[in-house]
Amino acid sequence: MAASHLIVSRVALAPFSEPEENGYLFKDLDFRVNSGECVVLMGAAACGKSELLQILAGNIRPTVGGIIMDGKEICGPAAERSVVDREPRLRAWLTAHAYVARAARAAWKKRKAAGDVDEWVRHNLHLVGAADAASLRPGKLSTSLKVRVELARVLASDPRLLLLDDAFGSLDNGTRCALQDTFLSVHQRLQKTVMLCTDNVAEAVLLADRVIILKRGGGVQHDIAIDLLRPRSRTQLAGTPEFERYTAKLAELLAANPTAGNPAAGKVADAKPAPEKLQPHPHRHPMPSGKVLEKPALSLGYIPLSDCAPLAVALEEGFFDGYGLEVTLVRETSWQNVLDKLSMGLLDGAQMPAPMLLGAHFSAAYRPLVTSMSLSLNGNAITVSSDVYARMQASGVADPQSPAGSALALKAVIEANRRDRRPPLVFAVVAAFSSHNYLLRYWMASAGIDPDRDIRLAIIPPPQMAHYLQAGLVSGFCVGEPWNTVVARNGTGRVVANSHAIWNNHPEKVLAVTRAWADAHPNTHRALIKALLDACWWIEKENRRPQLTRILSQGRYLNMPQEDIRDALDGVYLNPAGSSEAPALHAFHRDCANFPWRSHALWLLAQMRRWGHIQASPQELVHAARSVYRPELYREAARARGVPAPGCDLKPEGTHDAEWLLAEAGRNLTLGSDLFMDGRLFDPEHLENYLAGFEAPKKPAPRPSAESSRDDRDYGDNWYPSMA
Repeated sequence: MAASHLIVSRVALAPFSEPEENGYLFKDLDFRVNSGECVVLMGAAACGKSELLQILAGNIRPTVGGIIMDGKEICGPAAERSVVDREPRLRAWLTAHAYVARAARAAWKKRKAAGDVDEWVRHNLHLVGAADAASLRPGKLSTSLKVRVELARVLASDPRLLLLDDAFGSLDNGTRCALQDTFLSVHQRLQKTVMLCTDNVAEAVLLADRVIILKRGGGVQHDIAIDLLRPRSRTQLAGTPEFERYTAKLAELLAANPTAGNPAAGKVADAKPAPEKLQPHPHRHPMPSGKVLEKPALSLGYIPLSDCAPLAVALEEGFFDGYGLEVTLVRETSWQNVLDKLSMGLLDGAQMPAPMLLGAHFSAAYRPLVTSMSLSLNGNAITVSSDVYARMQASGVADPQSPAGSALALKAVIEANRRDRRPPLVFAVVAAFSSHNYLLRYWMASAGIDPDRDIRLAIIPPPQMAHYLQAGLVSGFCVGEPWNTVVARNGTGRVVANSHAIWNNHPEKVLAVTRAWADAHPNTHRALIKALLDACWWIEKENRRPQLTRILSQGRYLNMPQEDIRDALDGVYLNPAGSSEAPALHAFHRDCANFPWRSHALWLLAQMRRWGHIQASPQELVHAARSVYRPELYREAARARGVPAPGCDLKPEGTHDAEWLLAEAGRNLTLGSDLFMDGRLFDPEHLENYLAGFEAPKKPAPRPSAESSRDDRDYGDNWYPSMA
């Protein structure tokens, strides 16, 4: 199962200081919420739904028990956990922009420039559909716009937990539906964890991943999973048998819920959240080089995956401190969120899939990004559900354990589905522009599968992959560790190909910053690369595995048992052949893994062009690789640390099946194997010839009309949402 983001442990709340046995609003509340889930609280009047939200916000303390979020107990209010109430609380003398900006400045106090915060405010007002209300005061706003502005206020504070206390309850039916559509769009884009109170059964089914019904005076009476595919559309779901079945079930359970309870239960007033302040590091050291750091306090974004190890180790083992850096690691819920915040200047840098920077180069929606360091190679795998795996094994395809054979076996399953008029299989990737997407496509295309027409593709954040597969919402996925290991270990899925077998030592995560930030902070940028180089070296030093698994098992990172993380790092479950020899997995430092090869960038760009995700000439692809990948900055930092770095920026890919020596300037550098599963050669010096080996630049499959059936339509409007 996915690691718990929020743990509600034996929580009870009494309205009186010395309650009788039946005086509790609720007691023994015990449940967990995964990152990115939307959980709806329901129950009879005075069962304590609103009070539970106030406890989650930190505005009141429970009588008994506690709540843990990301490994830390909630002990007080914070901007990242403020509540949107049924009645908007705008200030009569402030415009909508000023009202949202006040909350944003409090949340980002002393960490972001005023201009960046104002741009972030405009972004969030636009996100919730209130951009036109920015200059208006509350007296000129409709109730609907007031709710939208309140939602923008909370989002501008970058909440880790979004709390909605019947926020749409004061609206008429038509306006309420419009706000539901806005919420679905925002939640799909940001993947925030949400706790929401409502008495509207249809709204609960439409918005929720789970519905928890509270028993007045007791605990959780029912916990119902709403297994409806996301992204959701209210107009397409309403009236369907699945939707009607869930609404009828909830209505029946609520009707049976006892109504007797404590009349003294009242609504607790919302307290003003106190913004968290960034404290100086108590052990800051001067930068060894003697150069002044332009900005020592940094915020770096990451997603909880095994390959966030360089950032985690650099923080926990003091490598950042050694270069005078005061780093705050910001755990994010989706790669889209990382990209948005990095481009907006709300993060100084981030761990990011390499293709996202290249895709952003072709989009006017983002500031230009650059990378001067690779953080890891390999680390992904393609996993299918146990049912699909059994059908693949029974397909009669020769050698279904090899990457090519498993792709052919999947094609046989797809063709059988087509003959039997079954819905297409749904596969998920973590982001539109990611190595996961292009390796999955490369694997499928080797068997003649068209990923734009023969299957449905969806974007799901990594921590939610296991849940979606277990719930039957997807048939398979390509994701980084440890989520392949999670489903393989519990038996709900099987790995059919690891990414190293598709392309040996492929590029994965890189250190991303904006070009403007890199130009303005050259000393800080260099120090950051050095610290991460030291951390990557540390990870692969002998006998570091126990300490690494201890670090990653913490709540702020993967929040799972150390033995599970050890299996993920060792690739125990990622060998489809079933042999005892674990496959080559993460390369954090060996074989010049940290060098940002422009040939890697060109291969990824060629795949983007191949699948019609960008329209660019070969010359434009070369320009993009040179603009985004900055190996010269890596060489400067590596030279200072005594780490050997190649003198060339390009190398052929697909010619070596084992480690090999790169001879240059009187020295030999050891590099890793680089074979492709189909034996194809990629020579960046002959890019045009490589592109000519595929069909003309392909356009994605046309989207069906709104009248298409749910099983035959594309996977909603979330596919490539920001880089079209």
